[in-house]
Amino acid sequence: MKTNITPRQNAKGVLQIVTHLNEGQKRCCNQFVKLISIPLVMFLMMMGQEVLSQCNFASSFGSATINTAGTVVTISTCSFAGEYSTISGAVSGQTLQFTSQAGDFITIRSGTPGGPVVAFGTTPLMFANTFTGTLYAHWALNAACGTQSTCRTTTVQCTSCSPPPAAVNDLCTGALPLNCGQTISSTTTGQGIDAVATCTTTFGTAPGVWYTFTGDGQTTTISLCGSSYDTKIGVFSGACTGLTCVTGNDDFCGLQSQVTFTATCGTIYFVLVTGFSTNSGAFTLVRTCVPPDPCTSIPVIACSTPVTSNTCGVGAWNPLSVNCGFSTPGQERLYSFTPTTTGMHTLVVTAASGGFGDYFFKVASGGCSATGWTCISDANAPESNIFGPLSAGTTYYILFDPEVTSATSQTFRIDCPVVLLLCATNPSPAIGDVSCPNTATTLSWTATAGATSYDVYFGTSATPPFVATVATTSYNAGTLAAGNYFWQVIPRNAQGVAASGCTIWTFSKIDNTAPTITCPTNMIANNSPANSCSAVVTYGSISATDNCTAPAITQSIRTSPGIDISRRNHTDRI
Repeated sequence: MKTNITPRQNAKGVLQIVTHLNEGQKRCCNQFVKLISIPLVMFLMMMGQEVLSQCNFASSFGSATINTAGTVVTISTCSFAGEYSTISGAVSGQTLQFTSQAGDFITIRSGTPGGPVVAFGTTPLMFANTFTGTLYAHWALNAACGTQSTCRTTTVQCTSCSPPPAAVNDLCTGALPLNCGQTISSTTTGQGIDAVATCTTTFGTAPGVWYTFTGDGQTTTISLCGSSYDTKIGVFSGACTGLTCVTGNDDFCGLQSQVTFTATCGTIYFVLVTGFSTNSGAFTLVRTCVPPDPCTSIPVIACSTPVTSNTCGVGAWNPLSVNCGFSTPGQERLYSFTPTTTGMHTLVVTAASGGFGDYFFKVASGGCSATGWTCISDANAPESNIFGPLSAGTTYYILFDPEVTSATSQTFRIDCPVVLLLCATNPSPAIGDVSCPNTATTLSWTATAGATSYDVYFGTSATPPFVATVATTSYNAGTLAAGNYFWQVIPRNAQGVAASGCTIWTFSKIDNTAPTITCPTNMIANNSPANSCSAVVTYGSISATDNCTAPAITQSIRTSPGIDISRRNHTDRI
């Protein structure tokens, strides 16, 4: 059998084999062509020749990851004929479908952009994938590998893949635990879309899953950084039937999300992991917790003032440099206390629940830190413990540190030493003092050790009424009329403790001293009648004094000076 065979190349340089057969030759050679077609193609490939319709372009644009749930993935909305796109996630055994603009020709290569061809044909191109790894889709205008610089939308889909079953935490009611220090790798692909209100960012457009935890007072960071898609995260409190927004985030680390907040002790939180727009995919969820710094807030407490410490969660100072014989992993509460009296003090626990808590003290000048503490006691019920001595005016830290990380509550107070105050002494006016009426009077006394104020009682009754509290050792009683007066001073210390049994003092405002007359020279005083003078000689002026008011002198003369008046009853009177 004779056959004319003419080899030639087309415009792209592709070798074509042209045969000229009659009808009988065609029937005769069908089986022969079938036998030689595969070896011939392989031969041509080994010779470095390009086989028609297996395109290979050098320009790259667009990429995508095959969705294992069977969702159509858009590679690009503006691919050009004459470019290739990178496709990740191919697995041997999958049935894949690639699409482009109508009439386009698609060549799928494996491993590298110019690697072995696993499929080619016009769009939509569906084939049984035999390669695991990265595929490269070359987009051509036609089977002759034509190019065109106009946008076309390209997609990829695993048609043999099916959505995974709904996760147990697809709904809020099935939320899974999310613990401090935990890392969770999962996916939102194939899950439901939750109708959740806006919480810093909008929700309700993409599949999501739920997690939950109970607040322990720590600063909590929940991160989706490193996830494979454009994520969103929302944190809520309350109940699944009525969620309350706490915080949310869209983009924190690139297109991934992260939030940080202080988790209130005992509050139940719900965390929604979802995506921007309709995005879904594999995610990495990490929760980290940082205990609060006890030195950030240090309330000031005073003697005999009750204080309640509510704690839960892990503390920052675990363990302390010293302890009361037990580990104290709980969250610390720190207080500042400055005693007003030097001596031993008493820590009184009046209520306790949730477990043991240890009490410590240290001088504040030693710094706010986990070191330098002295144990007072550990308590889980009402009790009293003496500690110290503490120095007046020195500031101390008082620390409550639970032995458990669960919720605890204890109420305590610090009782300061009771110092007996002495009564005031050295009153002025002195006890029983008598002085002139209608004069200004200031009451004063000697200071009492430990006293910071004095209660003054003053009046005309034997039990004088309270009139004032003064910080000095005197009280201005004003101008006092004639009469008897009573007064008392009661010292008090900084804690309000008063002296007891203090004396009530008395004084009087009375003019009870007779005036004194001074007679002129050569005159004698005559005692009868009282306060009179008689003389036989010439005399000068008569004077008189009195302890209160200067007396008036009345002179009665019945004769002239120089005459003997002793027998004439001449008198001068006051």
